[in-house]
Amino acid sequence: LTVQLRDADNKLVMNSTFTSDELGMTAFSYDIPLTAKPGNYSIRVNSTYHSIRVEEYKRPTFEVTLDEPIMGDSITFKGRALTYAGVPVRNAQVTGEYQWVEGWWAYYRSMGSTYHAPMHIDTLKTDEDGRFSVSIPCTDLSKMEKQRGMNLRFTVDVLSSTGETQHGQRTAPLCSKPLRLYADVNELQDKDRLPKWEFV
Repeated sequence: LTVQLRDADNKLVMNSTFTSDELGMTAFSYDIPLTAKPGNYSIRVNSTYHSIRVEEYKRPTFEVTLDEPIMGDSITFKGRALTYAGVPVRNAQVTGEYQWVEGWWAYYRSMGSTYHAPMHIDTLKTDEDGRFSVSIPCTDLSKMEKQRGMNLRFTVDVLSSTGETQHGQRTAPLCSKPLRLYADVNELQDKDRLPKWEFV
């Protein structure tokens, strides 16, 4: 198994190979330096990818909220950073990433799984009201992917002037087919006792 760990700047900080036991299991550890930059780290084991958060725990003074995504030729996420007293967090640095992932329905229909590589957004600043906006184009998707349906996973980190970082995330589904219906029916049916089908 090849294990890679990348930091918040997408820099490779670990690249090691491990051998599984007779049960197909293995274990490993890595000590992240105390001077490491906080943020979203990614760990990849062969072709499997996961995102993890690295941060020093401090009592939070503000939170990040993301509105419902606005759908169109691109998907727009609007967010806001506010203190718990309701004061906007102004001029805060906004970074993040997004990733296209195939919907769960494709997995259970044995269609295979499609994952696009995570992409970083351009660094932004919050405005006077603590607001920010990020638009992600849908041009990276093929016609087939749009028909089958994809989920856009969006994560964002907001770094205040005091050095505090808070996290927000949202998922937006995208599919060119407005309705998708699957049903599993037994191959053999008794015509005199057919079940009643009802769609609500």
